[in-house]
Amino acid sequence: MQGTSTLNCGYDRFATRTGKWLAGPSHGSSPTLMRSCRSIGKRESTPRGAKRAQCPTMDGELARGWRIEAAGDRCLIVELGTRVDPQINRRVHALASRLIAARIEGVSDVVPAFTTVAVHYRPEKLPGSASGESPHARLEKTVEALLASGADAFAAEARTVEIPVCYGGDFGPDLDEVASACSLSAGRVIELHGASPHLVYMLGFAPGFPYMGGLDPRLAMPRRSTPRLKIAAGTVAIAREQSAIYTLQTPGGWNLIGRTPLTFFRPDADPPSLLRPGDRVRFVAVSRERYDEIAERVRADLERAPGDSR
Repeated sequence: MQGTSTLNCGYDRFATRTGKWLAGPSHGSSPTLMRSCRSIGKRESTPRGAKRAQCPTMDGELARGWRIEAAGDRCLIVELGTRVDPQINRRVHALASRLIAARIEGVSDVVPAFTTVAVHYRPEKLPGSASGESPHARLEKTVEALLASGADAFAAEARTVEIPVCYGGDFGPDLDEVASACSLSAGRVIELHGASPHLVYMLGFAPGFPYMGGLDPRLAMPRRSTPRLKIAAGTVAIAREQSAIYTLQTPGGWNLIGRTPLTFFRPDADPPSLLRPGDRVRFVAVSRERYDEIAERVRADLERAPGDSR
């Protein structure tokens, strides 16, 4: 790592008027939601000229450290591992950063996920058509050249983002149920959640929605059997060994344990998302009174400077 920085999002240590919550460079310049092409479902057949995927080794790693597959005729999937793992995820975001910085002609979007990077492209825009190779083959060569040069080892600056959370009550209606299922007190659940070394693996599902690994395994819970139709923005939730924050009011099936007063997605801001992949997150328990105080300051900030970047 080149360095670390800490952001306190409790409105204690940053300028509330300008709302500069994201000090330092953003992860690339693409506004596209972070999602995985795996969500498309069954992949389309491999285009002519595309290479067959390499087989993983017995320990779950990939023979060359990566493999490249086609997802239709306008997207490459670069897979850097076969399991959710912080080291693999760091390589994913390092490669995504290098691909964005390279500004490859014809590439329209770069989308990192847990273990993969999706490279979307316009076949007619890719250079080298006179070679007779397919667009897929030409782009694959370019991506492989970056990988061979160590593009996936580039270390970006790490940040620790502190997020205030009011746990339980109407904000966290599942807290007591989680505590009972885990044979813990509600207070202990809050302590363990705050002490968990959360890492933002990716953004997806909704604008700015962070999927965070690192949840203490003692809090591992399955998703709820019946999803809720409406979950308020700012709600903090857990499922399996992950935490998440609902950034907009949406349906959802995770276990709701608290709420933060912060705003996580503003389309008028640059960048629009408060969190970015690779961030480390520390949840800080606050009282309802402190929650209301921060919420009021957030509202005032948005009213005073609706067009300011963070």
